[in-house]
Amino acid sequence: LDGGGSFFDWLGAGIYIPGREQGAMYRAERWVSQIHFGNSEDTLFVRVDLRKHQSATLVLQIHQPTVLRLEMGSAPLESRSVLFGVPLADLGAAGEADVSFQIMAFQDGIERECYPESVPIHFKLVGDDFLLRNWIV
Repeated sequence: LDGGGSFFDWLGAGIYIPGREQGAMYRAERWVSQIHFGNSEDTLFVRVDLRKHQSATLVLQIHQPTVLRLEMGSAPLESRSVLFGVPLADLGAAGEADVSFQIMAFQDGIERECYPESVPIHFKLVGDDFLLRNWIV
């Protein structure tokens, strides 16, 4: 994964689709339609695909391996996607470290939405030898 914008750049990434864990009363009109995540050798990438185009601040809240909060401006979100890239060195992460995070949408300093709502997205980074261990002839 290199954080590029094409379909193939994100083909092997993890994906979270909001609402799948909700019941019939789930609100369909939320900001985020999908969250994609993964890593390269040195960077954690999180792509947030948007459904709404209103002024908001998106926050990537990392819970593990360290606590870190990154904000993506408060200008109107004109793009269909927002990309966060965090150097693994800033997380103190290497190899197949555990990572957990949530995405939050704020308006006027008030948290309006959180993805996922109850527990963070949790996954393991792809380490240097991932391709070697998963290579099939």
